[in-house]
Amino acid sequence: MWVAELPSGEGPEGDYRRLCNELMRVMLAEQLFTFVTAEPVDKPNGEKLRVSGTNNEAERTLRSPARARDAGRTNKTVPGARRQTVIMSVLESLRQHLRPLRCRA
Repeated sequence: MWVAELPSGEGPEGDYRRLCNELMRVMLAEQLFTFVTAEPVDKPNGEKLRVSGTNNEAERTLRSPARARDAGRTNKTVPGARRQTVIMSVLESLRQHLRPLRCRA
């Protein structure tokens, strides 16, 4: 039915028909869902990191600075904000690339 030659409609009905036609076109061309595959990455700390299919890790990394902004724990001056940004960036990079410390009992 989606390929039926219908008169081009105006407004929401026409937009909906064009959207359905485009979805069917890319689905039949097997272009609707595209996935990227990659080999695991060696981190500088020796761990192998599997490439994730989502951006959850990036979202979690940004959660703490976002909470700080929401709670008002921010700098009031441009130099202070810049200093905090640089320090947080360095600390997050170190956290990502260094081996975690293990306590010895």
